[in-house]
Amino acid sequence: MMVHQLTDPLGTVSGGTTGAGLGTALPATGLRRGDGVTVLAGNRPEAVLVRVAANLIGCRVAMLHTDRPVADQIALAESAGTAAFVFGPARFGAAAARIGAELPSAELLALGPTGPGTDLLEPAAPLPAEPVAPRFRPEDAMAVRFTGGSTGRPKGGLRRSVRPPRPELVAATVRTPTAMQGY
Repeated sequence: MMVHQLTDPLGTVSGGTTGAGLGTALPATGLRRGDGVTVLAGNRPEAVLVRVAANLIGCRVAMLHTDRPVADQIALAESAGTAAFVFGPARFGAAAARIGAELPSAELLALGPTGPGTDLLEPAAPLPAEPVAPRFRPEDAMAVRFTGGSTGRPKGGLRRSVRPPRPELVAATVRTPTAMQGY
């Protein structure tokens, strides 16, 4: 396991991507407070940083299970009110292309340069000159959590928080296993 030196309070992961960089790259795509961000990227550090960065700018985040059929993932992304669909291109590029075709209003954002959509990591690599100002409010929905789907298609529920995410905890624990580089 390779541990990256954290020079950013939100963490740094592969390719020099920073959490604060994601905090500026996400709004640059047109995302704003109250928008939905759906993530299909497995358990990779960038996915965690996307979730924290999206929450800091006031977006709700739905993390999709990677083992669901694409038809279910489309339905879940639609039910989550997806404005941006973030995905790991190496493993989920084909699914993202189908989801993007079914949800044309959702911006496709790739965690890397290959595949459909816009590379979100490249503009997030440099550390911004100014700290990311949180836009989160306590009444904002932070997450859409889905049931396991044991009785049919999973159902989503909103999770609200009375305090903003704690990026310093994420920064202290983000590690990138070298086996995940092509994830």
